[in-house]
Amino acid sequence: MNERVGAALKDAGGIVDLDHPEITVAVEGDAERCRLFADRIPGAQGLPVGVGGHVVALLSGGFDSSVAAWRMMRPGVRVDYVFCNLGGGAYERMVLHVGKALHDTWSHGHLGRLHVVDFGPTLDALRAAVPKQFWQVVLKRQMYRAASAIADACGAAAIVTGESIGQVSSQTLANLCAIEPAAAKPVLRPLIAMDKQEIVDEAERVGTAALSRRIKEYCAIVPSHAITATTRERVDRAEAGLDPTVLLAAVTARREVALHGLKTEDLRAPYLFTEQIPGSAAVIDCQSAEAFARWHVPGAQHWDPVALLDRLPELSKERTYVVYCAHGVQSAGVVEMM
Repeated sequence: MNERVGAALKDAGGIVDLDHPEITVAVEGDAERCRLFADRIPGAQGLPVGVGGHVVALLSGGFDSSVAAWRMMRPGVRVDYVFCNLGGGAYERMVLHVGKALHDTWSHGHLGRLHVVDFGPTLDALRAAVPKQFWQVVLKRQMYRAASAIADACGAAAIVTGESIGQVSSQTLANLCAIEPAAAKPVLRPLIAMDKQEIVDEAERVGTAALSRRIKEYCAIVPSHAITATTRERVDRAEAGLDPTVLLAAVTARREVALHGLKTEDLRAPYLFTEQIPGSAAVIDCQSAEAFARWHVPGAQHWDPVALLDRLPELSKERTYVVYCAHGVQSAGVVEMM
């Protein structure tokens, strides 16, 4: 096989150099045909979804929680999501986009669900009963409690978070040790030793970076002087006045969204979608570079979605733009921001 392929390459005008080749051509053959290829596109690796058990992931829509959920999928863990909503309907739609992108791209074989918990009343009760410097830590405890209850209800074995040590003031080692006892399930932190840029880079690979970049950090509820090193005992005393029935009512009243049944157009206004490309429109392809190389609409420009949002001022407001991606989720989010 090596000799015959090498001879064919030479007959075509090439040079065979086994010691210092400019390009290595691989051959895949079977009884019917022979394929030659030079490019290798690395996959995500890992195991089939479901063989690694079942967890719920706290999803805020930001870089960290999205990448943490994706990292749990790689060893074959089924992931459902818990969204503690502190920002209303618009925030929920943005987080649904992130959950939909994760599910459609990476969760093949699992009919994922997102549990939406209205955390407004819980936050109001917290602010009324807890000293201000403890708000951030107690809020995270309440989210752990909500996720634990939902994990119990859906048979999940653990909770996943996007926390990493030292990234923000509430995520010091001391604070994490004080927060964790609130969880009734094991807490898994796949990003615990990663820095922010590593997480952002991985979010771009996963396909959630462009969506996460524009989501406000609603969990940062203390503008200054948040406690950075506390103990379990101090937090226990700080939250002693909390009424547990408020959180229980919020968890009981949660909504479950079936991500597999959610259509992209359900999340965005219908006027943003088109079935035709007007002749004067500029077509922008937001697929990965590898996918663009394999196929794209003739004449389309390839833009990374993050770069596209950063360079919006360069686009003419007088033109019509048609934007697409692999699944329609990321491009729909980009278009609404445009």
